[in-house]
Amino acid sequence: MLLFNGRFTPFMWMHMFVMRFAIAIVLLGRGDRVIKINRELWPWQVSSIVFGARKAVELPAGAAKLSGIEVGDLLEFEARASAVD
Repeated sequence: MLLFNGRFTPFMWMHMFVMRFAIAIVLLGRGDRVIKINRELWPWQVSSIVFGARKAVELPAGAAKLSGIEVGDLLEFEARASAVD
């Protein structure tokens, strides 16, 4: 999982230029609430442009569906110690 913080509020989008595999992108608004899900974004595609998005979570393709993430859900993040010292 990768977490991206938006630099260009009030909207956010992601691209798949030069990528070689599909991913899912979950776009979050204020308070880390899910406002849009691109469940399978393939190489050379562009995600939805989402106004109000503050963060984007990049997951393996299909992971958002398998985990049951839906628009309106609240995601919580916790810091983990690095496995590499």
